[in-house]
Amino acid sequence: REGSPRDRARVLGALGNMALSQSDGDEAERLFKESGALFRAVGDVQGSARMQSNLAVALVARDRYAEAESLLMECVEVARSLGVDHFLAVNLGNLAIAIYEQGDLDRGAPFFEESLALARSVGDGVLSSQALSFKGQAALRHGDLESTEASYREILAIAGELKDPVTAMLGLDRFAEVFPDRATMRDIAAGR
Repeated sequence: REGSPRDRARVLGALGNMALSQSDGDEAERLFKESGALFRAVGDVQGSARMQSNLAVALVARDRYAEAESLLMECVEVARSLGVDHFLAVNLGNLAIAIYEQGDLDRGAPFFEESLALARSVGDGVLSSQALSFKGQAALRHGDLESTEASYREILAIAGELKDPVTAMLGLDRFAEVFPDRATMRDIAAGR
């Protein structure tokens, strides 16, 4: 029995995510495009935008930052028009990454800031930590060690609140990379 076009679009999107996680960018791109077309055909604006966002992430993974930026700008507009704050936060963060990877830290910074504010407002600690990680990297590139340290310490605080070892490792890794002589890992984990 064949499912509805919307069901098929969902399956294709899931397969695209699987392909992306297995570093098969060509297949992920194909699947996200096909899924997005099906969502558009049934009038599902948010589903189509989700697939476009996923496609942009696949393009970033393949160093196609300008293409990703264009797609993500559209996703941000859709998210704003639908009033879906979490989706908006994700796309603003991804947009900032695409811009950041093109070497334009100053143009990407406001998107990181808005993404972080929205992630905090919807209570998504993992998304907040990701935004803080990139905010810290941008500060580091500008030579602002104080802001870099503050961002990485905030990741550690969020990880402690979430009791999330993956987020904790992100914070510890970033901190130790930048401040290897500053403290031991135990000190960092204890917030000293």
